[in-house]
Amino acid sequence: MKKKVIMTGLIMALAALAVGCGEQNASSGQVSQISTSTSSATTPDSSSVTPAAKAPSLELAEDIKEGDTVVQIPKFVAEGSNPAVDTLNAEIQKNQGEVYGEWKDSQDSVRDLEIKSYLFTSEDYVQAVVTQLELPTYGTQGDVFSYHYDVKEQKTVALADALAKLNLTEDDVLTQFQAAYRPESSVGTIDKAEIQGFRILGDSLECYLKVYFVNPNVSGEEGQYNQIVVFNMKDGTASDYNGETLIDPAATDAGASSSQVSSTAGVASNKE
Repeated sequence: MKKKVIMTGLIMALAALAVGCGEQNASSGQVSQISTSTSSATTPDSSSVTPAAKAPSLELAEDIKEGDTVVQIPKFVAEGSNPAVDTLNAEIQKNQGEVYGEWKDSQDSVRDLEIKSYLFTSEDYVQAVVTQLELPTYGTQGDVFSYHYDVKEQKTVALADALAKLNLTEDDVLTQFQAAYRPESSVGTIDKAEIQGFRILGDSLECYLKVYFVNPNVSGEEGQYNQIVVFNMKDGTASDYNGETLIDPAATDAGASSSQVSSTAGVASNKE
């Protein structure tokens, strides 16, 4: 009988030990599961991260040269949806596209249209400057338009925005311009000036102004005319537009591309 009691106690002890080990393993399994879940929650999902929008490119939607007619209409091209680019292209359509459409649909073959575009792309900005004029004309050099996209902030840039970064106002620019400008050929007096367009040049601006003159010796509208003037704020120079080229083509995207091609061709020639 005593041997039977001892065996029974041993069996009960082994059973208790087995239950204890089972509970410990179950507890360890639960901790492991929580740890894994927490790790998963704190790891960012790379597929949910939205990358910065790629900078738009510039192209000529229209590039026509027929006789004295030159039509170069710029277009901002974005990958995917870009409201700022849509805004810029809508402005271009209103200012240049509609004018070109009306001219093309008209039967007036006597008049020519001149729309010249200068395109610029950098790490910070994508910009287009456009001169526009109907020919023949008298007493005017036409108008200047400019369009600007901020690559880093992914938005359009107005003149007020560009001036604000320099802690300047339009009045400040006009005051500086008045002090710098000496008309190259003028028989009249300056009546007023307005900033029509601009180009961002690093930490400065190049502004394109339309300056209105009045000839006191000629009455009426015949005594009124205007001149486009390029005002470089960095070096403080102001020069009259020659009516042909507003900006040196070498400074444009096309000029940069030509220079790069020439450089590559020179390297290839040297290797030969």
